Amino acid sequence: RSSTPPTTAGRTTRGWPRREPDALIVSAHSGEGIEELLARLDERLPRPEIEVDVVVPYDRGDLVAAAHADGEVLSQEHLPEGTRLRARVRPDLAARMGVNVDVPDDA
Repeated sequence: RSSTPPTTAGRTTRGWPRREPDALIVSAHSGEGIEELLARLDERLPRPEIEVDVVVPYDRGDLVAAAHADGEVLSQEHLPEGTRLRARVRPDLAARMGVNVDVPDDA
């Protein structure tokens, strides 16, 4: 590890780690730090809590689109009867997909 502090646009970043312990140094120019940034984001972003494995009829492409937009699609396969989707989604989308979801009364 170099003893020279990282720089950003010619400015030194000396002291950042002490003041901001969760700070990362990332370079859009070289790509340095991008992998660690993505890993931290993946750890910290909330994930939808319901895992579904459903076949969505082709005329309900809106549900597949919603899973891609608002959920985490684990796998997708096109079958004669529709799109088989394994995904993590919110309870409301799981219910729209026909999956029985137990939602607590205070939710």
